[in-house]
Amino acid sequence: MCAVMEVLTKNMPPECKFHRPEGGYYVWLQLPAGTDAADFCDYSLKNHGATAFPGKFFSESKTNCLRIAVAYHEKAELVAATELICTALRAYLQKS
Repeated sequence: MCAVMEVLTKNMPPECKFHRPEGGYYVWLQLPAGTDAADFCDYSLKNHGATAFPGKFFSESKTNCLRIAVAYHEKAELVAATELICTALRAYLQKS
C-alpha cells in the first residue's frame, strides 16, 4: 500500500485526487468532474496495459472514480501498474 501511495504522490496528474486509506485493500482515485472512469479504464487497458475498477461498479455516484486493488499482488507489480495508470491518466486527460 505504501509503495502505491508513493507512486501516486509523485506521478498522478494534479487535477486528480486520491484517498489515502487508513486500512483495507483498495485505493480510490478521483478523476476530474465529468470524466468517465469506465471509459478511462478501457483506454488505459487498450493503450497502456493497465487498468483499475471503475467506481460505477460500486456506487452510482462514483462515475469519475476508480479503485485500485492492492491485495494479492507483489509490490513490484503494484508499483509498475500504478505507474502505468498514472501515465495513462496524463495521456487520457490531455486527449480529452
